[in-house]
Amino acid sequence: MKQSSILLVLCILFCSSYSFSQITDGHIQTKSGEGIENIILFSKNSQVQAITDMDGYFVVDKFDLDSIMVFVSFQSKIMDSFLLKANHHFDIQIENSLLLGTVDIYGFRSGSKLENLPQKVESLNSLELQKAACCDLAGCFGTQSTVQSATTNIITNSKELRMLGLSGVYTQLLFDGIPTMIGYNYTYGLNNVSGALIDKIFVSKGAASILQGFEGMVGQINVIPKNYATAPTHWYFNGYANNFGESQVNIVHNDKYKNFTFTNAVHLIFPSKIQDANSDGFRDNPQRRYINFYQQTSFGNPSHKYQGMYTARFLSNKLINGQVDYKSGDNPVDQGIFGVKIKFIQPELSVKQSYQLTENSQLFSNLHYSYHDQNSFYGAKNLDAVQKYFYGTLESHHTFSEKIKLNSGFTYRDINVAERFFTRDTNINKHTIFHIPGVFGEISGTLNKQVQYILGSRIDLVKGQTNWVNRGLLRWLINDYHQVRIWAGQGYRVPIPMADHSYILANSKDLYINDNLAIEKSINIGFNYAIKWYANNYSHTLSTDLDYAKISSPIIPDYENFGKVIVNNLTTPSYAKTFQIDYAFTGHKNFDTKIGIVFQSNKNEHFSDGRIPFFPLTRINFSSSLYTKNRKWQLDNQFKFIGGNVLPPISTQGDNTSFHVDPVSDYLLWDATITYRMKLLELYIGCENITGFKQANMLVNPKNPFSNTFDSAYLWGPTFGQEIFVGFRLSINPIKR
Repeated sequence: MKQSSILLVLCILFCSSYSFSQITDGHIQTKSGEGIENIILFSKNSQVQAITDMDGYFVVDKFDLDSIMVFVSFQSKIMDSFLLKANHHFDIQIENSLLLGTVDIYGFRSGSKLENLPQKVESLNSLELQKAACCDLAGCFGTQSTVQSATTNIITNSKELRMLGLSGVYTQLLFDGIPTMIGYNYTYGLNNVSGALIDKIFVSKGAASILQGFEGMVGQINVIPKNYATAPTHWYFNGYANNFGESQVNIVHNDKYKNFTFTNAVHLIFPSKIQDANSDGFRDNPQRRYINFYQQTSFGNPSHKYQGMYTARFLSNKLINGQVDYKSGDNPVDQGIFGVKIKFIQPELSVKQSYQLTENSQLFSNLHYSYHDQNSFYGAKNLDAVQKYFYGTLESHHTFSEKIKLNSGFTYRDINVAERFFTRDTNINKHTIFHIPGVFGEISGTLNKQVQYILGSRIDLVKGQTNWVNRGLLRWLINDYHQVRIWAGQGYRVPIPMADHSYILANSKDLYINDNLAIEKSINIGFNYAIKWYANNYSHTLSTDLDYAKISSPIIPDYENFGKVIVNNLTTPSYAKTFQIDYAFTGHKNFDTKIGIVFQSNKNEHFSDGRIPFFPLTRINFSSSLYTKNRKWQLDNQFKFIGGNVLPPISTQGDNTSFHVDPVSDYLLWDATITYRMKLLELYIGCENITGFKQANMLVNPKNPFSNTFDSAYLWGPTFGQEIFVGFRLSINPIKR
């Protein structure tokens, strides 16, 4: 009865209507339509003070009079003035010649910023991603400290994106606002999103919203792809090659026909050469052959009631690794050679639609389907897997009054995974099915001009059990410079163990997986204090975070048993505590910089020393960019310090030192990229890990890869030495807006 009443209340809320409150805002752009960042707006009595964001938009939060004269300034020069009227929107165009003779206004945008939203959201645009010359999603976070990209297995080169010092499976990944990366889609998703296709990435810390589902237990990463509306040119070409012999090609085409826009892209990866620098008999890096086709068609414009976006993607991937003597083909285990081959195809379809019911009421619908078909072997272990995944949602946006906005709707997920795991002595067929209907409601708004809030609740049915998730957030704008955020929320996730923890396969240990794994549940509490101020027209941002997370029934592969890897729900919860401080300086035409310091503690009493292995205690990120006039030349540097990591004990029989990997140590990484810009062409050259420091011995007992002590997951440091790369970006045929 209680559950029925809750569902009835949420359904009633779903059918409510709303109207938006008016604000004073505007957009400042060049004659060609490019938004201009760091334009200062001010009045003589200082009642009005605002600055445009990276897209040229500004909002005046406090405005008591009906109208006031406002001056427009850039780089300490007053360029214009106009009468600012309360509760109006302004579109302002500025001649390029007024901007200190700048030719490429786009190049003066900063690459990242803290969004002006109730949640703590950091956005990274394509300029920020180019600083690290990132080839895929896993390489896009070198300049920021909230997300740590970590390699979990040297042989498969599997990676995860960690937040709050916990496993990446607790971070929700979205592609264009849809939770597409789950199970096997997540396992290989980080390497299968081309950096050239990414327009923006939004990183949200903490469990603040329930709109995209019950995951996002410690945070959320939303990847926004490029499309016609944001693309500067019709054609974009990107080429990349490194000293390991790997090369990549990206081609993106944008076009328009009447009310339809199109984005077509292809991403190709050609394999690296075989190397064995430490003479352990294993290849230093995998050989990967990959192709990704992407097509997006959009219909409508803001004046249309109906708008739609239709996306299709097809991935084909083949990864080869193992001992140097292994040649691509059938499993060579009978010849005593340890080989790894992961081959899969993955087609995807997504549909996003919106319909304007009234002036103040809108419906949204998201549909997604993916199919993953994988054939793979890891030494003597073989895994064939087929995953079918469907996600659908119907959502309405309403406002009850000027201070209350409601988002509510229904979701449905269908996860169907068929796995066949077999060795010489074992043949296991495992079928995992989840049918998950859900209903949600989220209220957001303002209590007054200074206090904003978000309160959300959702109910989902998982295998006949009702799971209720509640989340809330409060933002207090103390004044024009200081603000505080507080949030708390629950979350959970359903287990697909061989996909979630694929690194447990690339070894010769006996694998034990509980057939009745329970869902993992979380509680997350966070606090953020941020200051933003301007001095000499330059922007300074200082942000401090305190976070706490508790994971109940955590699934953490246990390596503390001789010759075994055990995957089960631990009876003891995991705890994570994080302190993070970030500072950013932007607005200078020749220089910008960021620094982030993270201290984190990860505990679970199940492990011998109480710490969760493979997670460091300290991370420090420092990044800076230097520019010449008009940003024709650009030098980007990133420094990363990692300290206080720990590995699980390596159980051995006898005193055989060949079993042991390099002992854990703290280390410093230095990456640098130099970019030269011409009118349509950019050339870049760079080096990752300039000092060449790496974990020299990463394999346990590599001389006997078929013994039950061999493992490739004992990683604490860099897996590659110096990686020198070169590339180009070519933009052709600018789009005329």
